[in-house]
Amino acid sequence: MPSNLFMGSAMGSRAEVPQEWAPAARLRSLIHPRLHAGWAMRSPKNIDRLPRLAYKATEAPFVIGVSPSFFAEHVRPEVKWIRRGRLQLVPISELQRWLEENAS
Repeated sequence: MPSNLFMGSAMGSRAEVPQEWAPAARLRSLIHPRLHAGWAMRSPKNIDRLPRLAYKATEAPFVIGVSPSFFAEHVRPEVKWIRRGRLQLVPISELQRWLEENAS
């Protein structure tokens, strides 16, 4: 095997995978989705037609029409959150409850 296989000098400007390695590369992409560009982030074509049950923490302030700083200070401490790892979701019902309780 040439020592400069991925250096670009012998095979052009871009590094290329030898043909005998191609099946292994495909298998790795099936085992680990992040190795296959774009596969992990695909969503259904009609995603906008599905009903939302919750909003991400970054979306919630704009849904109720307030600034992120106002939301962080006044709304966030008073609503229940769903936390899974780094993901934080607030159910739509919680935002509706907060709006009804704070309506004058």
